[in-house]
Parts: sequence; structure tokens; C-alpha cells
Amino acid sequence: MANRDLPLDGKLVVITGASRGIGRAIAERLAAAGAEIVAAARTLKADGDRGSAEETAALIRSRGGKASAMPVDMEDGASRAALIKPGLKAELTLPEAPGKTHAAVVVGSAESIDRSSRTLRVQLEADNAHGELIAGSYVDAHFALPGAPGVLELPVTALMFRQHGLQVATLSANNTVALKSVQLGRDFGTRAEVVAGIGANDRVIDSPPDWLRDGDNVQPAAAAPGKTAPARSSGQ
Repeated sequence: MANRDLPLDGKLVVITGASRGIGRAIAERLAAAGAEIVAAARTLKADGDRGSAEETAALIRSRGGKASAMPVDMEDGASRAALIKPGLKAELTLPEAPGKTHAAVVVGSAESIDRSSRTLRVQLEADNAHGELIAGSYVDAHFALPGAPGVLELPVTALMFRQHGLQVATLSANNTVALKSVQLGRDFGTRAEVVAGIGANDRVIDSPPDWLRDGDNVQPAAAAPGKTAPARSSGQ
């Protein structure tokens, strides 16, 4: 995906109504410009020919972009609150001061979607003791959106790029290797969300060797002191 007319590298963009039509087209366009997309829609999973948020996210990832899906009904107050709510942390950056961030927190929102722009007005509060944030200035806001409940995270070192696509190596009860194809959600750098392919009870091998194959019998090694378990839920 190489379109840099509108460079958005490193930006996280939430697109509502992204399951089909104009919403999907906007999500594809912004992903092509480098943004990481959160496809938000009432329809999460495929339902006939209606389109879904998961299909939009999968389409973007198939083209080399970063995207995840989130079920949200923007006409419903509870769904809006689940996406952007008071207490949500954010980082503000000024275009003229790249690399410097200002911590902020959501203190309120308009609680309604603008019908023309499909945007939600949000109020943030930040410590401006040094007067660096001037009234009327333009800033980029990066929200620390919560992960979807039940979505797992893995260290990227556990991922295997094979001829059948992206896979992970799991261990059965008798320590036999089973390779499983996975679908990724958001990429956090050293860790990534896994939205399909494995469950919370799967034992995943971290840093698997290239020669590892389906059916291999291996002897698990104890985790190094201080090393966390390779899989965890991002919804906890």
C-alpha cells in the first residue's frame, strides 16, 4: 500500500461505518496513506453480502496495511462510551515540535455524532504549566484505545512467515507441535494482537526455529527469569 499524498504514518484512525460503502473506501484510502485503521461498525462479522468491519480490516491487512475491527453502533450511546470515554488517556503532539508529546486525558464528549462529518467532538485535559499548548493551535491526538475483549496478544518473535501465510507454533498436551494460521489485529511494535487462529489456552512457542514442522515432538524449556508469558488477553 503505497500512497503518500496524505502521509499518515504512525497515526491511529478510527473509521465509523467502515463495514462497506463510503466508510470502507475512506478506511482504505487512509490506510494507503500509512495510517493504522480501527474499522468500527455495527456489523463485526460477515453477514451475507452486507459487509463487515472484520472484512474491511482483513482487506487492508492483505494489502500490507495495519487494521483491526471493533463492533460499535454510533447511534447507541453505550457503544460510543465504549470507544471514547472519560478517563481514556491520549498523547498530544504539535507539528512544530515533532517527537515531543503532552499527556492528556478525555474529560468529556459531545455524546452525539456530527451527521455531516461523522465525527465525535471530544474534550481533553492536559498539563500546560509551561504554556507550550497555545489556544487555537493544531495538535495530533493519539488515543490509547482499549483492546477488544478476548483478543490475544503475542510477541512478534512468535510469528512464523511460511508458504501458507502467517502462522504460530503451538504445543499439544503431549508436546507435539501444531502449526496454526493466525490473523493479526493491531501491531504494537514488539507485540501484536491475534484476532483469529488461536485460543487463550493454546501454548505458543516463542522464537521458533526455522526447521520446526507440524508433528515435531519437542521438550519445553522453562521461561527465563522475568520473562512474561508469550500470550495474553488485550481485553484485560
